[in-house]
Amino acid sequence: MANVFTAGIGFVTTVRIANTLGSARFGQFAYALAIGGILSVNVRFGMDRSLIRDLVHFPERFSETLAASLLARGLLLVVCIAGLLLAIIVLPKDTLEISWGMFLVILATTLKPLQIANVFDVWEIQGRHALYDCVEKAVYFTMIWAVVFWTPQRLDLVWIGSALLAATLLFIFLQYRHAWRRLKPALHTMPLGNIMRTAFSLIAGNKWLWMASLAALGMTALNQVVLKHFSGFSDLGVYAASFQLVSIGTLLLKNIARIGRPILARYTVPFAVSAQAAVRFLAIYMAMAMLAVGMIALPAIAIPKLILQTLFTVEYTSGFWVLRLFGVYLLFRVFDTILGQYVVLVRMDRLFFATSVAAGLVGLICSIILIPPYGGVGAVLSLLTGEIILSMLYVSATLVYMKQDSKSRQPEEIVNTVESNAFLASGSTRLGK
Repeated sequence: MANVFTAGIGFVTTVRIANTLGSARFGQFAYALAIGGILSVNVRFGMDRSLIRDLVHFPERFSETLAASLLARGLLLVVCIAGLLLAIIVLPKDTLEISWGMFLVILATTLKPLQIANVFDVWEIQGRHALYDCVEKAVYFTMIWAVVFWTPQRLDLVWIGSALLAATLLFIFLQYRHAWRRLKPALHTMPLGNIMRTAFSLIAGNKWLWMASLAALGMTALNQVVLKHFSGFSDLGVYAASFQLVSIGTLLLKNIARIGRPILARYTVPFAVSAQAAVRFLAIYMAMAMLAVGMIALPAIAIPKLILQTLFTVEYTSGFWVLRLFGVYLLFRVFDTILGQYVVLVRMDRLFFATSVAAGLVGLICSIILIPPYGGVGAVLSLLTGEIILSMLYVSATLVYMKQDSKSRQPEEIVNTVESNAFLASGSTRLGK
């Protein structure tokens, strides 16, 4: 409920920012978020997908794995920020066109991967993490609306970036403070040498997931960079305004996925349950996600122009076809998110990489071809094409794996004991709550 409330306020806040800044400056904001998204992929290095698997499958190494992942992400963060600063200094000014305010937005976005939401998911205390998320959003919203109410003409990217940075740092601090008190053994008591070795092991083991995430950028952040290059900040701003409705749908999907992922991780432990039980849970999981996302996607498809006219100023209403196509994209995103989780949890990392590369390359190629003549519509068509390919590949891979897994299991190998049911019971009812 808290996430729905903050998402609603967040949507209203972003709409107000868009209407106050205008399409060109809002495009700069979107461009900074896109650059931050590119750097964030390199900081996460696939650990956003693999960490929960490692924590659930190897609980005896919980503290060491967490400490190593934080060390790895911290080192990668330093490398990414240093690389960005070097690019700003060395490249011609009109290449990146990054202002001081845009840099603050990028920095705040790049810090996000240092959060430890996966740990809260494994501990099944998502409510506490949601509370911290509410505190983060409250700080950001307060700083934005204080300026909007009293001096709206002073709302610029420097203030927005400062608000994002302050809120993100507080969010990370609150998570770390709680986790440090609960972890046994405490992280500071662990030998640094062991943590370093595990950190480099995580980086080496996650190379396929990292490369897959890089390839997926062809459909997301790079898509927006290409749009800015060919069409300018104003067109990117119109595109980003329509994307705000998509962000509500993806937030709903993300929260369902957060609850479902640790449960699905238990269903993918070898021989913990029957193949039929895993299939049944996955079907229910998909249906609930599709139902939630459909509440956003269907209106976007049916009445996009009315939605834009109601929410935004006149300069944004030309993007109604962008919003309509975004609605279709949201429906396919369900397959990508849920089945992508499954593919990673059953350790098909190379397949995950191959499918992401295929979809990302197609999306990037389509962007280069479609954006120059069609602008924002070409950008979302490119995104949709890549998403359809990715979803269909995940569906095919999941069906093939489940068929093979079902055949490989003998009746006597399947554990249907009270212990295995108890193993799942701790999380299996949470998805329906």
